[in-house]
Amino acid sequence: MDKKPTAPERLFKSLLEELDMKFETQKIVDGKIFDFYIPEKNLIIEVDGNYFHAKDIEIKDMSRMQRKSVNNDKKKDEIAVNNGYQIERVWESDLTEDYELTKSRFKYLLID
Repeated sequence: MDKKPTAPERLFKSLLEELDMKFETQKIVDGKIFDFYIPEKNLIIEVDGNYFHAKDIEIKDMSRMQRKSVNNDKKKDEIAVNNGYQIERVWESDLTEDYELTKSRFKYLLID
Protein backbone atom coordinates (compact mmCIF):
# COMPACT_ATOMS: atom_id res chain seq x y z
CA MET A 1 0.00 0.00 0.00
CA ASP A 2 1.36 3.36 -0.88
CA LYS A 3 -1.70 5.58 -0.56
CA LYS A 4 -0.40 8.87 0.80
CA PRO A 5 -2.65 10.23 3.55
CA THR A 6 -4.62 13.36 2.73
CA ALA A 7 -4.50 16.47 4.92
CA PRO A 8 -7.86 15.60 6.56
CA GLU A 9 -6.61 12.04 7.23
CA ARG A 10 -3.47 13.41 8.89
CA LEU A 11 -5.63 15.69 11.02
CA PHE A 12 -7.90 12.82 12.04
CA LYS A 13 -4.86 10.70 12.88
CA SER A 14 -3.77 13.47 15.25
CA LEU A 15 -7.22 13.40 16.83
CA LEU A 16 -6.98 9.65 17.43
CA GLU A 17 -3.51 10.06 18.88
CA GLU A 18 -4.77 12.80 21.23
CA LEU A 19 -7.49 10.39 22.37
CA ASP A 20 -4.80 7.74 22.87
CA MET A 21 -6.73 5.31 20.67
CA LYS A 22 -5.13 2.24 19.15
CA PHE A 23 -5.76 2.25 15.43
CA GLU A 24 -4.60 0.94 12.11
CA THR A 25 -4.35 2.93 8.91
CA GLN A 26 -5.19 1.72 5.43
CA LYS A 27 -7.23 -1.32 6.45
CA ILE A 28 -7.91 -3.51 3.43
CA VAL A 29 -11.28 -5.25 3.21
CA ASP A 30 -12.36 -7.02 0.01
CA GLY A 31 -9.71 -5.18 -1.98
CA LYS A 32 -10.76 -1.70 -0.82
CA ILE A 33 -8.54 0.51 1.33
CA PHE A 34 -10.25 2.13 4.31
CA ASP A 35 -8.66 5.10 6.08
CA PHE A 36 -8.73 3.95 9.73
CA TYR A 37 -9.65 0.89 11.73
CA ILE A 38 -10.23 0.85 15.50
CA PRO A 39 -9.84 -2.83 16.45
CA GLU A 40 -11.24 -2.38 19.96
CA LYS A 41 -14.57 -1.18 18.49
CA ASN A 42 -14.46 -3.11 15.20
CA LEU A 43 -14.95 0.32 13.64
CA ILE A 44 -13.83 1.56 10.25
CA ILE A 45 -13.57 5.31 9.77
CA GLU A 46 -13.44 7.06 6.43
CA VAL A 47 -12.33 10.69 6.32
CA ASP A 48 -13.93 12.40 3.34
CA GLY A 49 -12.77 15.59 1.68
CA ASN A 50 -15.61 18.03 1.08
CA TYR A 51 -14.99 18.60 -2.63
CA PHE A 52 -13.88 15.15 -3.72
CA HIS A 53 -16.74 13.42 -1.89
CA ALA A 54 -19.29 16.08 -2.90
CA LYS A 55 -20.46 17.36 0.47
CA ASP A 56 -23.83 19.11 0.17
CA ILE A 57 -23.81 18.83 -3.63
CA GLU A 58 -26.83 17.42 -5.42
CA ILE A 59 -26.10 14.56 -7.79
CA LYS A 60 -27.19 16.66 -10.80
CA ASP A 61 -24.51 19.22 -9.92
CA MET A 62 -21.66 16.76 -9.31
CA SER A 63 -18.73 16.36 -11.62
CA ARG A 64 -18.07 12.94 -13.09
CA MET A 65 -15.24 12.46 -10.59
CA GLN A 66 -17.51 13.34 -7.65
CA ARG A 67 -20.24 10.92 -8.81
CA LYS A 68 -17.63 8.18 -9.13
CA SER A 69 -16.35 8.97 -5.63
CA VAL A 70 -19.84 8.98 -4.09
CA ASN A 71 -20.65 5.64 -5.75
CA ASN A 72 -17.38 4.19 -4.47
CA ASP A 73 -18.22 5.45 -0.96
CA LYS A 74 -21.55 3.61 -1.09
CA LYS A 75 -19.81 0.41 -2.21
CA LYS A 76 -17.24 0.73 0.57
CA ASP A 77 -20.01 1.23 3.15
CA GLU A 78 -21.68 -1.97 1.92
CA ILE A 79 -18.38 -3.89 1.99
CA ALA A 80 -17.69 -2.79 5.56
CA VAL A 81 -21.16 -3.72 6.82
CA ASN A 82 -21.24 -7.00 4.90
CA ASN A 83 -17.94 -7.96 6.54
CA GLY A 84 -19.22 -7.24 10.04
CA TYR A 85 -17.65 -3.82 10.61
CA GLN A 86 -19.25 -0.65 11.86
CA ILE A 87 -18.45 2.34 9.67
CA GLU A 88 -18.35 6.07 10.37
CA ARG A 89 -17.62 8.87 7.95
CA VAL A 90 -16.01 12.16 8.95
CA TRP A 91 -16.16 15.25 6.76
CA GLU A 92 -13.09 17.36 6.25
CA SER A 93 -15.08 20.44 7.32
CA ASP A 94 -15.97 18.79 10.64
CA LEU A 95 -12.27 18.53 11.37
CA THR A 96 -11.26 21.96 10.14
CA GLU A 97 -14.23 24.03 11.32
CA ASP A 98 -14.78 22.47 14.73
CA TYR A 99 -11.96 20.09 15.59
CA GLU A 100 -12.81 20.09 19.32
CA LEU A 101 -16.44 19.16 18.68
CA THR A 102 -15.36 16.35 16.37
CA LYS A 103 -12.85 15.20 18.96
CA SER A 104 -15.58 15.17 21.63
CA ARG A 105 -17.85 13.18 19.31
CA PHE A 106 -15.22 10.52 18.79
CA LYS A 107 -14.15 10.50 22.39
CA TYR A 108 -17.74 9.63 23.30
CA LEU A 109 -17.98 7.07 20.49
CA LEU A 110 -14.61 5.44 21.04
CA ILE A 111 -14.09 5.55 24.80
CA ASP A 112 -16.89 3.47 26.17
